[in-house]
Amino acid sequence: MPGSRKNKGYTAAFHPPLHLIIISVLLGIASFLVFYNFYMRDSGEFYCAVTVNKNVSDSLVSGLLNDAGFKTVYSESGTPVFFDDFGRLKQFHLDDFRDHIETWDPRDNGYADKLRSFFINGESRSFFIPLEIFSMHSIVRLKITGILKNIPHSIEIFGSGNQGYFWFLLQLAAVICVFVMVKDKSRFILQIPVILAFSLAGFQGIIFTSVLTGLRELMKDPLNELFSENPYGTLIDRFKPYRNIIIWCFLFVLFYIVLAAVLDISPVLVWTGFISFILIELVSLKAAARKNFCHAPFVPVLILPFRFKPAFFHQSMAVFAMTGLLGSFFLVMPGTSSILSAEKINFSSLPSVNEYYEHMEHQAAFSWMPLGASGGEYLNYYLGADGLIAGSSDRIPRTIPEVAPFPLEKLAGFLVDYRETNAPELFYREWFSVALILLFYIPKPENFLRKKKPVYMLRNSRSPA
Repeated sequence: MPGSRKNKGYTAAFHPPLHLIIISVLLGIASFLVFYNFYMRDSGEFYCAVTVNKNVSDSLVSGLLNDAGFKTVYSESGTPVFFDDFGRLKQFHLDDFRDHIETWDPRDNGYADKLRSFFINGESRSFFIPLEIFSMHSIVRLKITGILKNIPHSIEIFGSGNQGYFWFLLQLAAVICVFVMVKDKSRFILQIPVILAFSLAGFQGIIFTSVLTGLRELMKDPLNELFSENPYGTLIDRFKPYRNIIIWCFLFVLFYIVLAAVLDISPVLVWTGFISFILIELVSLKAAARKNFCHAPFVPVLILPFRFKPAFFHQSMAVFAMTGLLGSFFLVMPGTSSILSAEKINFSSLPSVNEYYEHMEHQAAFSWMPLGASGGEYLNYYLGADGLIAGSSDRIPRTIPEVAPFPLEKLAGFLVDYRETNAPELFYREWFSVALILLFYIPKPENFLRKKKPVYMLRNSRSPA
């Protein structure tokens, strides 16, 4: 009968062959790279601020952090400052620039002291560590605590953007739950690489996974019939029992496209994920049909009517939808987003990019300005026939030193944006999408979708009446 393969020669459990596993992994990697390129590469930033007493050696703490694997550490000892050195720029480290530049030195325009007050505020000394998008914040805390165990310190992790590791773990937890629920576990395993790639899109990716897993369950029975090795009747007759399911499949695809528009997702991501997911499902179903079919000695013919009860809206839809919903609530709960304390860090003392280039322009022009002047240049004087100064011509041509980029540009830009947008993000469109998905989820659909008339099994056209 439709929906049951026992009468058509299916006896053995399906175990994915090696080539299917390879295809699954390759599709997962391809999807992962596409999602990573769109969401993770420039999706947000996270920093770890480590604060110690100002009397603790800056180079000591920076060295410990570097040795522990944190290659980039913004600190007083690691930040260069530039001063004029007779027509060229000379670099000093911020923590020892006073060994070279006195307070009365006219080259000192206050830039270095202002920058230094950003790292040393009151009795505190701060270090800033940029974190990878997949860094586990709890592991980072434990790692820093372990290497600074003999130095009193505090740690704050702050940032904004797509917390890839967070959504990846949520998606993995949902996959484990769905794996327990589904009956065709061997085929579901083939979908896991692509499903996990969707987690890189965060909450939105989990919503799309919910729709696709629902579509997967709807497609299963019609595709099993399509790939049947021993069909009954014509193709149209064989699909009559599944006509409602086929309609729902088209509606799910339409819903998937509408979600992409509502959530403003790139078409590249939409179709990469969709094609990868559906392709591995088609290939696995076809392989299962070929592998599990064995020769039937005769064609069974049903002589009694039966009522076909398709399975609508598999529980996997609700699992992924609820997982995304719970994850979003966790991110918007008060206290889950760290906000740097103004008592420890003096945000106002961090020079802007413009201030840095003003300082560099001042240093580059210093040797060419009259002493004590804030502008202007020396003139090019020439002598007359009597050996006395006869006048002046164009200004002395000078070589402008190459100006290095602002060493704290990335950190400064981030902190400016962070202070303006440190409120937790709200997922209004995503919550609305989840509400629609949960409306589709019906625990016992057979109680609501029964057919009024019985569906009779089609006899094989080669069988006797």
